[in-house]
Amino acid sequence: MSTTLDASATAVEANARGPLSNSDAARLATVMQHTLGGLDTTLKIFNEQSSVFSAGVAPEMDRTADIQDLQKRLNDHSKTQRRFIRGAKKTIREDFKKTISDRLRNDVSAQIKREVAMQVKDQVDQQIRDHIPTPLEQQALDNKRQISKIKASLTNSEARAKNSTLQASNLDEPLMPILKPDGSKSHLFPADLRSLFSYEPDMTKALMKDFDIEEDDSLQVNYGRFMRHIGIENVQIAG
Repeated sequence: MSTTLDASATAVEANARGPLSNSDAARLATVMQHTLGGLDTTLKIFNEQSSVFSAGVAPEMDRTADIQDLQKRLNDHSKTQRRFIRGAKKTIREDFKKTISDRLRNDVSAQIKREVAMQVKDQVDQQIRDHIPTPLEQQALDNKRQISKIKASLTNSEARAKNSTLQASNLDEPLMPILKPDGSKSHLFPADLRSLFSYEPDMTKALMKDFDIEEDDSLQVNYGRFMRHIGIENVQIAG
């Protein structure tokens, strides 16, 4: 009986700290069943003793008022005990069912909330991907490249405008550098027209390749194509 009380006290203490775990709930149910069993046994013994008293002891004694009163009190007490045990059983069963029901309801509710939260997050993420297919980092990188390309185009436009003023007699006039398609400078870009005309065929082809200009087998044609690319249109090249 002491072990049962200790187990019950432990379960009650755990419940006071918060919701019962599955193991605590099972343990409490076992303790409650043992308690009900103990009450049934106690009542049974009491009834047996009462019956023995009524059948064996009472007939041998005078039916005095004290004996009759004792029997009445015993019978009343027995009835009271039976009502108490029935009420206790009902209360314990109902409380236990309610505790388990509340616990299951809370567990199911929490699980539903977690599932709904996960589904909502997945749907929101999908909608974001649908409306913004390109990651923000990629967009920033693309914008940066676009800005660099625009700056390079502006620089080249200004350089071509200045180069277009050169005359055939200005072979030593510095050329304004044109940037390559990737926005970088070419180490092969000539300082002036005299330097350009001194390039050998292989070096000229390498220069054309740097600027993605179509090459030709003729060195003179390559000179002309490069000059037009950098903005010079009015310089005649001797064959």
